[in-house]
Amino acid sequence: MQIAAGTRIGSYEIVDSLGAGGMGNVYRATDPRLGREIAIKTLPPALARDPAALARFEREARFLAALNHPNIASIYGIEEHDGERFLVLELVPGETLDGLLARGPLPLDQTLRIALEVANALEAAHDAGIVHRDLKPSNVKITPAGHVKLLDFGIAKNLPAASDSSRASTVASDLTRDGTVVGTPAYMSPEQIRGGEVDRRSDIWAFGCLLYEMLTGHRVFKGTTYIDLADAIRNTEPDFNALPRSTPDRLRRVVTHCLKKDPRERLHDIADARVELQEIAAERAPVRAQRPWWIAIALAIIAVAGVMIWKRPPAPRSTSTSPKLTQLTFAEGVEEFPAWSADGKSIVYSGELSGIRKLFIKHLGSNETQQLTKGDYDDLQPTWSPDGKRIVFVRGREPRRHIEVGDPFGYYEATAADLWVIDLQSGREDRLVEGAFYPSFSPDGKKIAVDASWAVGRRIWIIGERGENPQQLTSDSSDAVAHFLPRWSPDGKKIVYQRTERTKYDIALVDVASRQSVAVTNDNYRKVNPVFGGDGKSIYFSSDRGGGMNLWRVSIGTDGKPNASPQQLTNGAGQDIQIAMAPGGKRLVYTTLRQNADIYRLPLTPQGTVAGAPQPVVATTREDSRGAWSPDGQSIAFNSDRAGDMNIWIYSFRDRSTRQITRGAGGDFQPNWSPDMREIVFFSSRSGNADIWKVDLASGALTELTHEPSLEINPFFSPDGREIAYQSDVSGRLELWVMRSDGSNKRKRSDVGASGHFMRWLRDGFIYFRSPTLRKLVRVSPASGDPQPVSDNGGAHISFSSDGTKMIDVMGHKVVWLYTLADNGKQQLFTFDDPDVRIDYPVWSPDGQWLLFDRYKPEGGDIWMAEGIE
Repeated sequence: MQIAAGTRIGSYEIVDSLGAGGMGNVYRATDPRLGREIAIKTLPPALARDPAALARFEREARFLAALNHPNIASIYGIEEHDGERFLVLELVPGETLDGLLARGPLPLDQTLRIALEVANALEAAHDAGIVHRDLKPSNVKITPAGHVKLLDFGIAKNLPAASDSSRASTVASDLTRDGTVVGTPAYMSPEQIRGGEVDRRSDIWAFGCLLYEMLTGHRVFKGTTYIDLADAIRNTEPDFNALPRSTPDRLRRVVTHCLKKDPRERLHDIADARVELQEIAAERAPVRAQRPWWIAIALAIIAVAGVMIWKRPPAPRSTSTSPKLTQLTFAEGVEEFPAWSADGKSIVYSGELSGIRKLFIKHLGSNETQQLTKGDYDDLQPTWSPDGKRIVFVRGREPRRHIEVGDPFGYYEATAADLWVIDLQSGREDRLVEGAFYPSFSPDGKKIAVDASWAVGRRIWIIGERGENPQQLTSDSSDAVAHFLPRWSPDGKKIVYQRTERTKYDIALVDVASRQSVAVTNDNYRKVNPVFGGDGKSIYFSSDRGGGMNLWRVSIGTDGKPNASPQQLTNGAGQDIQIAMAPGGKRLVYTTLRQNADIYRLPLTPQGTVAGAPQPVVATTREDSRGAWSPDGQSIAFNSDRAGDMNIWIYSFRDRSTRQITRGAGGDFQPNWSPDMREIVFFSSRSGNADIWKVDLASGALTELTHEPSLEINPFFSPDGREIAYQSDVSGRLELWVMRSDGSNKRKRSDVGASGHFMRWLRDGFIYFRSPTLRKLVRVSPASGDPQPVSDNGGAHISFSSDGTKMIDVMGHKVVWLYTLADNGKQQLFTFDDPDVRIDYPVWSPDGQWLLFDRYKPEGGDIWMAEGIE
């Protein structure tokens, strides 16, 4: 049954049908709120109530939300109307690839352009652990500008862990439904046809089918029935003689290796095909550039005329590059913090061994890996001395325990670890200094830059090569601003570092002689892990300005400020971080981490003890964090980057719908509801500085409540909704402030410091928070008086029972504790069995039956090398 034009689904109006299939119907529709056309995908009536189909439908939504990539069609939301779910998708203009192929084979250059962008899209999906399983020409859209958009993740699937013994049977059962093959047989791999194990190599087979079809104009395998086609795929070889004689040999090899029937002999990674295609296209570029002399002269005249007409020079642009990427480590755990040897022939890195991190050395060009450190203590952040004789690194203080940052891309607690050195010839290990992190040798090896909290705030320091004579190098206006991750310039005159104000991440550099700092960046994107390029004229860093956390480069002038637009070097859904530049430049190594935060809830008894196992509430492959209960307990607000930018979203327990509330760059964090549920208050750097904002849920209107150049964060409504408590460092240190809900009458209410992510305004009229000066939980009246100690317990994530007699907090990001305020009692409430899982932002539900929290777990990480970057 088709939905007629003019029908309204929720707030959208159907215009016409775009297509229908066994797994879904797609319609063109209008969004009157935003004045744009969108696509709506619904389940066919026969499957609208089918649990398996609904699960597959929701899985498609999660996958699309996780894949923010220019070559993958976007999702705007999943909604429900009259008891049926539908996806709101990007409406991609243009023609599908099968429409182009209906007119015959494609020119070689066009084939390469399309194949490259399809490979980029698949690489992003595979990096996110997603296999498409239905790659075919009708799922590849070519926009009017000639770019590719990959469509329809309706039967996509997470790549199972290699240790999953039920993998093959699970995949096989998912491939069939009521005896019908799910997918398109002409593009299915032999193992997919057999119902066997399906992984990214099945997508690579389908990619080979697309390449073959674009070059020849017809499908690889033919058959009038499914049985004939399946038999051909399993038992006959492709006719590679049908490829045009002009097909480059390297491209023939790519097609051949994609279409190996044995998946063990097939290309194992789509990135390998992408690199080959890039190089083939680059080899053809000079040929395309050769024009007859008269055309060159005509174009030159036109170009000069254009300049004369416009009288306006173009903005400086940098030439984009596509570095060659090579994976260097392959273990199942997390391998991170790479650093180069002075000769550029080896790297040292931190890898997991029996649940703890140790240092390893890998010699490039060989498969040999040497374990460097041993023992029960966490070892990380190594740096190799320029003379090649020593490695300085950070070692944790507690045995068998990971040291962890307080926040993603944040810094380590000063008491967590110390700086050590190992002599590579003797193996002797010595402690250099206490409480220092991210060591970096000066080019002459005589000094080491570190970040430490040896005075006020986290700052950059310089010590001697043996840990002597510490000198503070940087300073700032507030101790809430952190400086860390220092890296020297090649000439040893400057140090670049990460400057962080809670959720605002920027890059700065300091002149070592004058100790004067200059801001390199100041915008709404996260920028982390900066390093100098080999010539000292550029800075490489990780940023989410392209959607995922990837590698970027920006050219800088002699004043340290950018003189061109940043260039993106890598893409994909993993987090590309922890950059180390090779001696002399031209190569770098970095870590690609696979990790995300989900929101869980834990059932509780009326006494506040655990009543069952934790359950996922919001779980995607992106960051979903800092959930806040609505006053009626039927919804949660949270921040998520599933649409690219970090914005505020709402999840409803009533209908399991998810709705985006804010949009735009800047990072919207930590939402909290007004008591009447009409507004949500949060903090954001969308205006260039971390300030308090609120959004009206009916209209979506945003209001900026604070405008000071200082840091304003962590807002909470008063129980009557008339006022808002928040933290501000306008006085040089984070303190508790209060203002009216319209942003007026701001007043400071503490002088003992206010730390942690959560403050709580209880119905007894007092505001509760952690004082770092008193090292206690304190409370203060919003009107007058000094803060008074309440308890020795409680820290950064306090949450109270509805009657205010009990409190929950999480310690060490691992263990949830229950405290009773009357007798200062405490008991351990919950921790995950997996020691790698961390817990943050616990919040008690209004009815006391649930505890909401962030569940964060690294899923793996590897070291990669990028070559040809300069």
